[in-house]
Amino acid sequence: MSLGYLLYVMAIAFLVMFWRARRGRSTDELLVQSARDHHDVLAILAKHAQGGTWREYLDWRATERSNIESS
Repeated sequence: MSLGYLLYVMAIAFLVMFWRARRGRSTDELLVQSARDHHDVLAILAKHAQGGTWREYLDWRATERSNIESS
């Protein structure tokens, strides 16, 4: 397979991922959600700099989300 076909496949994959993430939301809503997710990840990394398992990350993210919602 040539590099050109691989680039086309990757571009289509990105378009499908974006289309699925959109789910009827506007671009502004997508940007707000992205900023919220970015803030969550930065807060988790600050508290757990050594990292952990995927399950631990999901637990930390749920905890961080509940902390944000309660404040």
